[in-house]
Amino acid sequence: EDFERWCRPHPCDEKGALLLNEANGARLKDSLALSEAAADPFLTDLARYYWGKPIFLAQAAGLRLEPYEPESYGPFRWHHDGKRKQVKVMILLTDVRTDGQRMDYLPGTHTIWHRFQRGEAGYEETRFSDAAVARYGEPLRCCGPAGTVVLFDTNGLHRGNRNHGPSRDVWVNQYTAGFHLFPLSGVHASLLPRFSREQRRLLRVKARYPASARR
Repeated sequence: EDFERWCRPHPCDEKGALLLNEANGARLKDSLALSEAAADPFLTDLARYYWGKPIFLAQAAGLRLEPYEPESYGPFRWHHDGKRKQVKVMILLTDVRTDGQRMDYLPGTHTIWHRFQRGEAGYEETRFSDAAVARYGEPLRCCGPAGTVVLFDTNGLHRGNRNHGPSRDVWVNQYTAGFHLFPLSGVHASLLPRFSREQRRLLRVKARYPASARR
């Protein structure tokens, strides 16, 4: 419901895509459900274990994809995110079929050290053709019913898919060990007294609480 409310004022672009983030009103602090998801102990413990050090919520954003002609462009080409190690937790908000507008991921490619320039100059160096990735085997199709969660390292090679499949809505929380942090407006105020000190640190929330609420 929160995602739909955020989408309502914004039309999709000419390719049927809509990115939601802090810049166009998709703020975690306005959503109880998505704020809870950002601090979910099971998911954040997995991300922390993978990193081997404390993590931070680096960014939170959503994406809506309407049916569209099959096309390979931008994030719908094989790529890595150009940020070295980074964990994304992608929550499917709609059912995503195996032949739909799913994400594909090549298992094992997260361990590859890619050489690329920083910034726009290195963009093409983070993109790969189908032929170039063929040696890495069959991709994992990231699909499932609404509520499915996909946790992955964005240094691994992955791509989205555009086709005439049903509309796909996803919400993505990104976690790093402190690099590539984007502005966040905060989280839903009703949760703050319930969150532990570690959860507040992870969500980059700084506030004072009564002694009874501290843990």
